[in-house]
Amino acid sequence: MQETLDMLQSRVEELQDARRATLNLLQDHDEIRKKAEQAEAELRHVINTAQCLIWHATVERHTTPEDSHGSFEWDINAFDEEAAQRFLPLDVLAGEIYNDAWDRSKSDEDVPRMHETSESALITGKSQYSQEFRCVDQDGKLHWLSENVFIESLAENRWWLVGICTDITERKQVQEKLQQAKENADAAN
Repeated sequence: MQETLDMLQSRVEELQDARRATLNLLQDHDEIRKKAEQAEAELRHVINTAQCLIWHATVERHTTPEDSHGSFEWDINAFDEEAAQRFLPLDVLAGEIYNDAWDRSKSDEDVPRMHETSESALITGKSQYSQEFRCVDQDGKLHWLSENVFIESLAENRWWLVGICTDITERKQVQEKLQQAKENADAAN
């Protein structure tokens, strides 16, 4: 009988230890969830107040024996479409995401160079690249954007990218005025 009682007592202690461990795990899980929610709220606040467009993408390169350069498949999204819309207001059509409208807004003259810049950075193993390009917003206003992109290799021919775009329109306008003034001065001489 004492053996049975001792065995039962031992089993009760094991169950109590397991219950305490489970409660500790639940508390840890709740704390981790709260920290993740706080970090997400802080990131959303930064994105909303930073006056920039932040995007992320997974890119895959598909090659064939006939085409060693291959094609690049982009799955790109703004981190926060509402913040992106405040930064660069675009007409997002029914069934679209912000990126679809953003692609349409980019200058046809700039797109080939943009593809060349990004693809070259990916193929050569760079950890980042930068470029400037033009977009037209929903009101027809031209915006110059400066884009800084950070690259992380996930596997061969597969990457994770994060891009940060800032509006440099005023700087470009000043540069154009300075260039025009220089040309006028040169023509006057």
